[in-house]
Formats: sequence, C-alpha cells, structure tokens
Amino acid sequence: MHPRVETYIESADPRHAQMLYAVRQAIVDAHPAICEKFIYSTPFYALFSNFCYLTFSKKHRCFVLGFTQGYLMEDPYSLLRADSNQKYIRHIFLNAASLEQLHIIHEYLQLAVQLQSEKKMKK
Repeated sequence: MHPRVETYIESADPRHAQMLYAVRQAIVDAHPAICEKFIYSTPFYALFSNFCYLTFSKKHRCFVLGFTQGYLMEDPYSLLRADSNQKYIRHIFLNAASLEQLHIIHEYLQLAVQLQSEKKMKK
C-alpha cells in the first residue's frame, strides 16, 4: 500500500476506514498490474492510465468510488452517478452497506478493467 494512501484511509472516521480498506483491496485485486498512486490528495488506481479513485464527496457527505471513464461503462445495478458538472466521471456512493455488497463493487471494477484493457488494445 502506498504510504500516503494508508495515511488517507487511517485519517478517515474508523467506521469508514474499514470500508475504504475493503474497497481498496477489491481495487488492487481486480488486476495484478493495477498501480496505486496518491495524486490530487486522493488515492488513484491505474491500469495503463488512471481509471478509478477513492475520495470523500463534500457535496454528498460520503466517500465515493469514482471511475474516470465511467460514462463508457455498463451499469448493471444502476449505481453509477454523475454530478451535473461531470462529463465523463461516474461514481458509486460508498457506505456501510458497501461492505455487504463488495461483490457488486467487484463487478464494476471488472467492467472498468475490461474497458481499460480494450482501450489499450486499440492503441
């Protein structure tokens, strides 16, 4: 784990930290080549390029899992949301129930990984 990501998660409220650790683990388990970074004061994850991140949304007062090319992703559970000023990014709101629905988050991560792989193959 990137040391600044660990500090970021540890600085969260303890009830959120457990969820963030679980989602972070799901992200890095989604593909062996995923690289963890800490940019813009936010944990980012890359597979050929940045494809998702974890951050606290002040507007929604919760943590979100954001997908940088989310507008291209399938949305089998209708969980992807966009703010009015977000053209490409889609995010999933994270809460205590996210731990129980980690398998769903994993499905979205697999969709994002697939999208990244297809994008790389086209180049």
